[in-house]
Amino acid sequence: MVSRDYILENTSALFLRRGCRVTMDDVAAENGISKRTLYELFDDKRELLLACMEWDWKRTERKMQETVEASENILDALFRMLEARSAEEHLLYEYFLQSLKKVYPDLYPGVMDGLYRAQYEFFRSALDRGISEGVFLKDIVGVPEVKKAVLAFFGHITADLSVDKAVRCSIFLLFLRGLCTRKGIDIIERHIKYNGSKQE
Repeated sequence: MVSRDYILENTSALFLRRGCRVTMDDVAAENGISKRTLYELFDDKRELLLACMEWDWKRTERKMQETVEASENILDALFRMLEARSAEEHLLYEYFLQSLKKVYPDLYPGVMDGLYRAQYEFFRSALDRGISEGVFLKDIVGVPEVKKAVLAFFGHITADLSVDKAVRCSIFLLFLRGLCTRKGIDIIERHIKYNGSKQE
């Protein structure tokens, strides 16, 4: 029998490609199962959609954590994450969110809030790590009010998919640079130089 995780993975990709107008017939066909089997696992499409989104958030969190663990420092990890999502993936996710807003307007605010909170928590730990690594200015980022404002900015700029990816990356880098020590600025400049040489 097909596992719940298999269905969630396949169906998450289906929702991304085709939006929230996907039917339970579509989902059953995509997973090679009967509608009866599908309804034994999920009461309705709304429950399935929310389960897919939760599954996708957890997968994203795991990938982010793996990137952090595999990176030399927190700035390198942030750069990798910013560059990881392709333009096509960016457009698919934006399309999905717009579809969600039209088909399930009551769910949309909660979903966006969930995205924002997930980003907020990640960047909170990233700032703390950056201070301990000596790449972020403790006198600035360590001030609770400033930290809160920085986290709000990070959450919005990374969750707002209506802004072009290249523009988001540029804004993010400029803002990040203002929080950095000399060590952090050197890492950013090496990153920009390396990326510039790759594009030539």
